[in-house]
Amino acid sequence: MTNAQGPYPHGDGQHQQHPQGGPYQQGGQYQQGQQGGPYQQGQQYQQGQQYQQQYGQGAPQQQPQGPGSWSDVPPPGVQGVYRGPLPGQPMTDSDARLWSLLAQLSVLVIPLLGPLLVYLIFRDRNRFVRYYAAEALSGTILNIIASIVLGIIGAILALFTFGLSMFLMLVPQVLQVIFAIIAAVKANDRQWWNYPVNLRLFS
Repeated sequence: MTNAQGPYPHGDGQHQQHPQGGPYQQGGQYQQGQQGGPYQQGQQYQQGQQYQQQYGQGAPQQQPQGPGSWSDVPPPGVQGVYRGPLPGQPMTDSDARLWSLLAQLSVLVIPLLGPLLVYLIFRDRNRFVRYYAAEALSGTILNIIASIVLGIIGAILALFTFGLSMFLMLVPQVLQVIFAIIAAVKANDRQWWNYPVNLRLFS
């Protein structure tokens, strides 16, 4: 006598549904749990270390430049360099470039006072900064002297040139601006550069 419920124990003719939370669903939960496992945590730790090393306390700090560095030993042929010892605290590479650049650019704003202040403050701390400040200071003094002399000559010649000779006194000033800009670019590139014409009263 055949069972009325058929081959299925519950008699519906349908497969028995797995209870909620069966093996497949439990396996999915296990896989989701593995996503935050040790490997991913290790990657996050490594990324955190790289970020701290690049932006945080682990970033390398620049050391002051001492004797024998590029800012202390000029190449052969450079004139007006102070050769004696520098008793002050050495400066870093970036500071030496910055103040050498500012010593030259100050000629365009405060021609005499700017390079003089840089020279007095940093002359015992870095040879490169001292050289460029002295070069700018000497060039400014030469510019003043040449402008006065050419102004007198231009005033005398003005009677014969209808006043056009007075423009002679502008020549030293234009040259000073050109020399200062070139020297500022050279200083930023860590190059020692002489003004083509200078008195070099300071070193």
